[in-house]
Amino acid sequence: MHTHAPLRRCAEAAELRPELQAYCSQFGTVERLDVLTAAHHGEREAICFLRMGSEARQQQLMQNLGADRVGEWLVFVTGLDTGLSSTLLHGAPRVS
Repeated sequence: MHTHAPLRRCAEAAELRPELQAYCSQFGTVERLDVLTAAHHGEREAICFLRMGSEARQQQLMQNLGADRVGEWLVFVTGLDTGLSSTLLHGAPRVS
């Protein structure tokens, strides 16, 4: 079971990005961070793609964040604040 990052529940990707950047920087240099938004069954989600400066740091972050690997990227999905639970949903992006 993965433990999830104590990220503040954010309403928009623009709010989530600095929150995620700050959390990930504890594990080393963040080389790339992209946050995309999507709607899935009426719920807004953020699909986060991360790359860290070293493989060891990436593995650490992967375990702590509950992210999955897709190629060179760490990927996880989290709900955006719509009054729902703040539990992170981990895994690769879902396709409808």
